[in-house]
Formats: sequence, C-alpha cells, structure tokens
Amino acid sequence: MIPIPSPYTANKAEKSIVLNLINFYLIILSAFYKPSKKINRDKLIEILYKKYSIKCEVQYYPLYKYPLFKKMGFSKHKCPNTEIFFKNMISFPFHVWMSNKDFNYLSTSIKKSISQLKIER
Repeated sequence: MIPIPSPYTANKAEKSIVLNLINFYLIILSAFYKPSKKINRDKLIEILYKKYSIKCEVQYYPLYKYPLFKKMGFSKHKCPNTEIFFKNMISFPFHVWMSNKDFNYLSTSIKKSISQLKIER
C-alpha cells in the first residue's frame, strides 16, 4: 500500500497527488423538488456539466438495486423513502482545499441551472 501524505503536512506536489487520488463530496439532502418530465435531477446534472463543466455524481444506490442483492431476492422489498432519496440526490464536487472562488462558482452555477430549469418548465 502506498502511503498518502496528509494534506495538512504535504508539500505542493504531494497535495496535487492527494487531490488526484481522493474525491470528497457534499451531499445536499434537504433540496427536494418533485421531478417532472422537464425538471429532474438528471437534467440538472446535465446542465451543470455541459454549461459549467461541473461533474456531479449519483451515489449511494439502494443495495437492492445491485445484481448481487437482486439475486438474493432483496429487489422485492418496497422502500419508498429510499426510492425518493435515490431519485433526487446529487453529490456535488466539494473538498476541503476548495478555494472560495471555486465554491462561489459552484453555488452560483447551481442556482443559475435551477433557475434555467424553472424557466424551461
């Protein structure tokens, strides 16, 4: 195993390596918007990527959606709250070394994208 230097004691070159090896995400849980044909999570992710070059992720798939758990019979379970969370969650790129400028760009881009989606509906 290759030791990863601490970001607090690493020099500039080591920090670059650490940033390329580790991804940190901030997950917004409280932002629920009932999806429609024109306004949904995937459309927001698409706008953020194409227009602002911000790569967001969908993480934390429900376990019963994975082939192994389906094979074990767990796909038959009904978990409506899990489905609501899964269909609406977005992980935004975020890390502790992010500059204020980058953070402001991220938050401004999200606001603009949501406004664009509201206009399109």
